[in-house]
Amino acid sequence: MVTAAVTVHLFIKAVALLSYSNLRYVTAEKAGKSPLVANRAAASSWERPDVIDAGDGSVALRARVNGQYVTVDPNNRYRLVANATTVDTPALFRIVTGANGIVSLRSVPTGKYLSSNNGTQPMAADRAVIGRWEQFYEAPCPQAPTFIDALVNASYVTAGRVPEWG
Repeated sequence: MVTAAVTVHLFIKAVALLSYSNLRYVTAEKAGKSPLVANRAAASSWERPDVIDAGDGSVALRARVNGQYVTVDPNNRYRLVANATTVDTPALFRIVTGANGIVSLRSVPTGKYLSSNNGTQPMAADRAVIGRWEQFYEAPCPQAPTFIDALVNASYVTAGRVPEWG
């Protein structure tokens, strides 16, 4: 008998993160091959990451453009890159909601907040306190489906009908 451990992460929602400081959307630059940057005027699929429940109050962000998880790269000035195939410590974040409803994201491994760098440089998890550059509006994506991601075979578990993209 063959058995395998299965890790399942629940999809919470798809959002577009709009930087509070420059009113630009966060994007997975160059289809996720370059660090994330907050420089887009409109939100398309590259600007709508999936928020995944990683357990213990943590979330992971999955870039839709390449299906990979956003990680903090300590070897590249703590910049954010969508390059992980699994949810591991470098891909864990905590959402901090301010009194004004604006959110900030804190990297679990660094303990630092994600900064938009006002859209002039790649985003990084390198700020000790929340300022204008570390705040984001969450723009929901109402057409996003609800699904469970089964990491054992990189497939989605579906229940009921398969959602239509349109």
